[in-house]
Amino acid sequence: MGIIFDSENSKVSGTPSQELEEGSESSNGSEEATEEYKTLPDSFFSRITQRQKAYVEILLEADGWLSNEEIRRQLEDDYDLNCGGPQAISGIRSGFTRKYGKGFSVDERDWMGDQNQYRLNEQYREEIEEYWN
Repeated sequence: MGIIFDSENSKVSGTPSQELEEGSESSNGSEEATEEYKTLPDSFFSRITQRQKAYVEILLEADGWLSNEEIRRQLEDDYDLNCGGPQAISGIRSGFTRKYGKGFSVDERDWMGDQNQYRLNEQYREEIEEYWN
């Protein structure tokens, strides 16, 4: 069985798929630049996937809470990313947890009616806007 590459989940920064530890050297012998942020985890932007980036952008542009359904609709319509169902958001969020631990939450989640709703965690808004603008 071969390895299947999913371009929708690849990193958007152009960083090779083999992540480097802080201070380690890349294959070309150059020192990797260390990102440092006030509130975000170091390497946040270099490790973010296309799906995660789209998710954060949607939350960044939203005015308040967005339903799971609305986020999935925007991922498919505006970013051409196949979601495959309501669990898509859980998968995106679990990627952040795997990278940065349970203490990091780029978003806030609340159960409203019959589905989860999400919004950007405001403590990260300024740094994300500065980086992407």
